[in-house]
Amino acid sequence: MAISSKNPKDDGRRVATRSAGSRRASDRVATNPTMKCETCGTAMTEHVEAVPLMALPSVIIDDALVAVCENGHRDVTISKLPQRLRWVALRLIEKSTQLTGEEIRFLRKHLGFSATDFAAFMEVKPETVSRWENEKLAMSTMREKTLRIAVKSGPAILEYEIRHTKTARPMKLQSNVALLAGV
Repeated sequence: MAISSKNPKDDGRRVATRSAGSRRASDRVATNPTMKCETCGTAMTEHVEAVPLMALPSVIIDDALVAVCENGHRDVTISKLPQRLRWVALRLIEKSTQLTGEEIRFLRKHLGFSATDFAAFMEVKPETVSRWENEKLAMSTMREKTLRIAVKSGPAILEYEIRHTKTARPMKLQSNVALLAGV
């Protein structure tokens, strides 16, 4: 799996890099008669293929198991997907450049937020989240740091619920007069 970036010299094409232990498509091609296409019911042929991560197309998964039937229907299986998504999220927050809208959306979804909940978490309007994700507005440095810290901390940071009340009232404290008299 590799995170690739668009290089101006390559006309926007993405290039996947392979790790030393990755499998190549030629290493494994097999017809699995027990695996039937859910759409048409025919047997499927399996092979290993590099596929873009749907949530973040600039990320290439180079060892996805792809099953294809004779009618062209595809079933893509990515092993250890939760661990890979966490790995991608951690690589994104370590990058030195500003996050793109696509990356902000990926990290928001990785944290499990809807756009509305993410807006509340970041203390902005939902429209602002939409503008960040569609790259119509750049995320401020402070908000980007908050997002990166939330991803780095993982779910633990989201377990704390902060409740805001409409009116704050002072606490009433009652002292025990008998105890104070004995002092």
